[in-house]
Amino acid sequence: MGLGSHKKAAVIAIATAATFTGQSQAQDGGSAISGNLNLSTSITSNSNQGLNPVSAGTTLTASETLGFSLTSETRAQSLGLSINTGVTYKDDPSGDTTLTFNSPDLDLNYSREGANSSFNFGANYNTGDVVDVIAQDPTSTVVAADDGTLNVTGLSFGLQAGIEAPVGVEISGSSKNSDYTDTTDPDLVDNEDMSLSATVNFRFSPVTNGSLTATQTSSSAESVGNLETESISYSFGLSHELRRGLTMSGALGMRENTTTEFLATSETDGLFGNLGLNQDLPNGSIYGEVSFDESESVGTTSLTFGGSTNLKDGALSASITATDDGAFGNVVLGSLDFSKELANGSFVVGISQSIEKDINDDDQKYSSIGMSYSQEINSISGFDLSLDITQSEDLSTSNSSTKTKLSVGYNHELTQDWDLSVGYSHQQFSETGSADADSDSLYLTLSRSVALSF
Repeated sequence: MGLGSHKKAAVIAIATAATFTGQSQAQDGGSAISGNLNLSTSITSNSNQGLNPVSAGTTLTASETLGFSLTSETRAQSLGLSINTGVTYKDDPSGDTTLTFNSPDLDLNYSREGANSSFNFGANYNTGDVVDVIAQDPTSTVVAADDGTLNVTGLSFGLQAGIEAPVGVEISGSSKNSDYTDTTDPDLVDNEDMSLSATVNFRFSPVTNGSLTATQTSSSAESVGNLETESISYSFGLSHELRRGLTMSGALGMRENTTTEFLATSETDGLFGNLGLNQDLPNGSIYGEVSFDESESVGTTSLTFGGSTNLKDGALSASITATDDGAFGNVVLGSLDFSKELANGSFVVGISQSIEKDINDDDQKYSSIGMSYSQEINSISGFDLSLDITQSEDLSTSNSSTKTKLSVGYNHELTQDWDLSVGYSHQQFSETGSADADSDSLYLTLSRSVALSF
């Protein structure tokens, strides 16, 4: 049995209640406005820009980019805006040359803090080569090699009211649209993701809190079967501080999933929930959690342990999750984040694993390893070294895609406004059923940043 015909109305109703409850009481102070005008000239030579098994030859790219950023801040609110545009000249292996006006990249962020409320809004539009745009998106789990173009449009908002009151509300929403052009990878298709969540928070006592949440998510993709998915969930959560620093929390809910592909619709529903403990420590915290989800055609159960600690001039956090899934069996996932400030530089390591749905609604195990090291040579120059490895594995077929990128760069401050950067990167790409591919690229960038006063 489903969740009923009024599932969408319930989400909208809670969101509407939150909207009418929120009321900002902040009084703005004086505004501080600052801006920057950025100009950069870059030349790049890539031996295999599309990371094809057989390189068609070297691609030479020259670009001129003009950027503008503006920040306005008061005691109660902040506004940030950045716009980048320019022209790109490209000489590809076929001998064709093109001069293209780049569509503007736009990022807009606004936030406001009230006496007992807050609001934030964000919008972005980014366009460029598929590989570059995916690399700039921290939420992307796509591992691909292609020389097409990707346009990404995103919107997000969040509202909180009654933050310190006995009853408070939160609503949030987001939308992301990805539009691919001139790609050859069949998995790179236009898609859209949307989400809306509304929560009513209850503060029963100084040590006990509860929440009632309704969430709707949906996605659509212009794949072969025009895949569309939708999920509606309701849950109640409770947290209680057992003693100073030790908190128990849990949630129980009901979720309904709807999938439409090749004009056929299927529905699944079931319970989901979690129960966990968190212990604060003098220099960090540790936690453990057990969770389950019976809303899919096959259920999953997971057990997670993790912790974090502050180190001298650094930080460390780690977690490990064991998942028992009826579809693909037992899977162990881990994460690690380590950062260390050095005498004249820094060192950062990040490892993460997760199970995500791909564009075809198949379960993918996504793994990534990133390491970066930066070192100052003197007061005006330094170098950076980074290694990034990403892999996506289909848990039903064991097919996988792996990309490795090694980069080294040198930065030099020519004047107070002008900077010079040169670097080299090597990439490798392997995919089940295809020959391996690699590429080498060199770049030189001359940039200038001018502070604007208003």
